[in-house]
Order: sequence, then structure tokens, then C-alpha cells
Amino acid sequence: MRAVRVALTGASGKVGRVVVHDLLDHGYEVVAIDRVRAADPDARAEQRVADLTDANAADACLDGCDALIHLAATTDPVSQSASETIANNVRGTFNLLDAAARRGLARVVLASSQSVLGHPWAPTVLPLDYAPVDEDHPARPVDPYALSKQLCEAMGAYVARAHGLRVLSFRFPSVWLPEQFPWRPTVRLTELEQAAKSMWAYVDVRDAARACRLAMHADWNGHESLNITSRWAIGIKPVRALLAEWYPDTTDIRAPLGDCTAVFDWHRAERVLGFRARFRWLSDGIHDLGEGPLDDA
Repeated sequence: MRAVRVALTGASGKVGRVVVHDLLDHGYEVVAIDRVRAADPDARAEQRVADLTDANAADACLDGCDALIHLAATTDPVSQSASETIANNVRGTFNLLDAAARRGLARVVLASSQSVLGHPWAPTVLPLDYAPVDEDHPARPVDPYALSKQLCEAMGAYVARAHGLRVLSFRFPSVWLPEQFPWRPTVRLTELEQAAKSMWAYVDVRDAARACRLAMHADWNGHESLNITSRWAIGIKPVRALLAEWYPDTTDIRAPLGDCTAVFDWHRAERVLGFRARFRWLSDGIHDLGEGPLDDA
């Protein structure tokens, strides 16, 4: 049987590089796509260069592929102008989805973001309607990056509805790389307002990559948005105390809260993908806890 051939955009990015290796290590063929040629590409992957805002280039880069993982994007609202962020993220995503629909790709993963809710880049801590925050919580973007991700999710739902594609929008929180230890948890435990805006959520890049791979053989229909996140919150206090301090008006608590219960909820990804984050970051190190029973103490 021929291996599944996956087109991966943003292949040179911090998440993309790990996804490339993870897919290749598990028997997938990878077409690694980026705006510029990678300086140190994995020789096992086919390299393609494409400006995804060009419709013809976006179509051509999917030639011969069975599935698409779209990670390429402007990843914040400050590194480019608002118009550039919208043009890059929205136009590029539409071009790829349009090409994927015409080519009949089996499945598509879009890199969305926790930011679609509006909280991480907001000037102040915005209220939550309820906690833990699942994918049904209202999205209220207040910056162009968040808006671009909301529009991309809407386009994913559109092609699923109009063309029968299976599309997943992965809402990643802050993605942490092992080489960023101990800086990442140190910042989380000291920059308290930003930690609250992020709902004390993160995901290890290896878990993010595994979720992408799981989507290549999971069974779902239509479009789904999924929170791809750690099973554990990381903050300076127990989660109940953090919510009381930073979200005092959030009284609709929909699940029991242990000391480190994830406020950014992960359970839909478990149901759709069979995904459970393995890597838990603590101040004393990164712990691989496997996919076994949850201990949020």
C-alpha cells in the first residue's frame, strides 16, 4: 500500500520542523512547503517553495498529495501590519482550501489559535462566559491576527459544507519547545497577567506534532475546531484561586477543578482524535507522563 503523501506548509517553522520529522518517522511521505527554501531540510522530504498568496502557486504545491497540514501563517498581530496579516493568513488559507477542494484531498488540518477567542493579545484580561473553555465558547477577536484565524476557521467550515472536505482547525495555545526550558515556565510564573490571558495553557511542540499526525487517520465528518493543548494548567496558584483572582465574574464552572485542571479544555480533541497530551512542563523539568490517567494535582 502506498504511503499517505502529506503536504505541509510552514515546514521550516518551529512547529513545522517537528511535524515534518514526526510524520516521516511514522511512515508518511512529506512534501515540505515554505516561502523560502529551508537551510537544513530533512533529506527524506520533498522540498517545494511557494508563495501561498498566489493562487496558482498554492494549487501547484499540492500536486500529488493526499492530505494537507497548513501551518504557514503570520503568528501574531504585531510583526506585520494589520492588512499584511489578513492578506497573508486569509488569502493563503483560502487559496489552499480552494485547491484542496478541487483536488479532492482526503483531509485538511488548519493551524488556528487560542487567540481566535480574543484573549491572548487583548490589552486587558477579557471575561470568560464559562470555564473550562471548550470550542463552543464565543470567539470575540480584538486584534487582526485573531480575526484572521476566525476567518480561516469559517473558510474551513465553508469548504467542508460546500465541497465535502474533512477539515480540522487546531486551536493551539502557546507552543513550547524543549530547548526553551526553563525560560517558558519561568515567564509563565512571573508574567501573571499574560498567563491569565492565555488561560495558563500551553502545548509541548511534540504533542502538537502528534496531534497533526493523528489527524491523518482519524475519522470525522465536516469541519471541527479542536483545542490542542496540555492537559494541565501551569500557574502560581491552584486553578480555582487563579480563576477567582483574574476572572471573578466567571461563575459558570462546568467541570470539577483540581489544582492544575486545564482551563483551556482538551476533551473534544480526545474524542475526535484520540489525542491526550503527554508532556507536562513544571519548574523542575519536562515530564513525559504518557497518555495514561490524568493527575492534575
